[in-house]
Amino acid sequence: MLDDRHGILTYDQESDSILLQFGRTIASRPRKVWRHLLDNAHLQEWLTNEPGGLIQRRLGGEVFLPTASSGDIIGAVTVFEPESRLAFPWTALAFDGGDVQWLIEPAETATTMWFEYYDDPGLGLDHFARSLVTWHLVLDRFEASLAGAPIPMDYDRWEQLYIDYVDRFRHMIESLVPATAYQAPKELATEE
Repeated sequence: MLDDRHGILTYDQESDSILLQFGRTIASRPRKVWRHLLDNAHLQEWLTNEPGGLIQRRLGGEVFLPTASSGDIIGAVTVFEPESRLAFPWTALAFDGGDVQWLIEPAETATTMWFEYYDDPGLGLDHFARSLVTWHLVLDRFEASLAGAPIPMDYDRWEQLYIDYVDRFRHMIESLVPATAYQAPKELATEE
């Protein structure tokens, strides 16, 4: 059974992007997972902490996800393959946050769900550690919501996962980012 809760971070040369990827095996049929992914009534339980989220169920459909911190996510569905694949840009008025994609595959008695997020490699270690932690916890919250037992964002766990992701991917990110383009936050800098 696939279950990579801690994600994979790779460099995609073709698109000159960093790919964050998580794979989860979920003990539900693909149809149920797909419906929950697009159920606007439950988006606040896992994808956004604010009410009023919307993902229209069609190619070109409106995406509006209100957030408390970084501005509302606005855009349009770029890939819509029912019970299989959903993608849209993670974009707000103040920033372009790359593209997000969910892939749903039937497994023997469950569903394999892949989550992928492409972003600019020049954004650095802090950005990617924060992104990995946030999406890790969003997917945990998706599973809890799907099971009918929504959970709040766990900020203490967020901090611990952040430290783990910084340690795990520091060398990879620093090797991709020119030294002049990115400086690690002082609390993360290592002494030579």
